[in-house]
Amino acid sequence: MTLPSMHGWTHRPKSRGGTDPVFLPGYYSIKVFADRGALDGNLSDTAIVVSTGDGKFIWEIPTQLDGTRLSFVRIFVSLAGSDDLLVQLHNITQAVDMLTTRAKIDAGDLSSKTSVTPVVIDATNDLVADGDQIRIDVDSDGGGDAEGLGVIAGFE
Repeated sequence: MTLPSMHGWTHRPKSRGGTDPVFLPGYYSIKVFADRGALDGNLSDTAIVVSTGDGKFIWEIPTQLDGTRLSFVRIFVSLAGSDDLLVQLHNITQAVDMLTTRAKIDAGDLSSKTSVTPVVIDATNDLVADGDQIRIDVDSDGGGDAEGLGVIAGFE
């Protein structure tokens, strides 16, 4: 058995004799709305064109991420919208929004990476537990012409 490289014996998992386990980050890359070419173009516009609403996608935090914190959020589209697009992450189980400043794609852009307003994670609501249900809320749809929304969320 090969152990993953770590910077010191004490940072190996407790099961291997260490005292301070290192949590490897977990990332979700979620396609909330499909790209136009998905499934050979057989999807309806309602599955492709970004629209506002809560719970556009919901997923559950697995056991491996129990006790981790949301550390990274980026959103992207395959076709830019004519207006700003805003996305919130909401922990349904704890009934809290996880972002104090929502993830934003500026009008005409493809990613929140280039947004003038960076996403801000709420430090009081970023902790997740095994089984927490996280939902993606689209608060502004990019003018109704953005397509193929994706969300990347990282936990560590």
